[in-house]
Amino acid sequence: MATIKYQVKENKTLGTHSFYAQAVSYSTLDFQDLAEEVVEGLGITPELVSTILTRYMRVAKRNVLRGHRVKFGDLLTIYPQISCSVKDELNQDGTVKTPVTIDMFSVQLAKGSIGATIAQSVQQSFAQSVSWKRVGDTDDEETTDGNGNGSQNQNTGGGDLPLPGGEENGSGDGD
Repeated sequence: MATIKYQVKENKTLGTHSFYAQAVSYSTLDFQDLAEEVVEGLGITPELVSTILTRYMRVAKRNVLRGHRVKFGDLLTIYPQISCSVKDELNQDGTVKTPVTIDMFSVQLAKGSIGATIAQSVQQSFAQSVSWKRVGDTDDEETTDGNGNGSQNQNTGGGDLPLPGGEENGSGDGD
């Protein structure tokens, strides 16, 4: 089971006490880092992997711009997304002052973006394969598995995240 560290932070903007957990990432793997890991034991160069993946992403982007949903294997799907809405104008007492009609909707008000959905199988595999270790509070470190079961001052470490098709991520202990 991989162990991922997290910190507990306070949301000070609410005016009341509110805390949330935030995963701690100590580094970001770039394209070249991943290409080097992909080629381990394959007999091909990281440059070849980078070239192929760069081309793949260019083609994926072009097809999203054409309106297609694009799957990245069993990992995720990216797709075009539009965000726009119009609402009734309300009086101070909450009653409708000006009712909105479909003719008031204008695409000029819209904001386009790219959406992404992570495959459910990947989400489930992650949840079952990770434990969480609280950091930042020296007197209160807790480790929990993906199901929220916890124990004090314990580091379960080790293990890889199984991916669909029986592959593993090769990340070791998740640090």
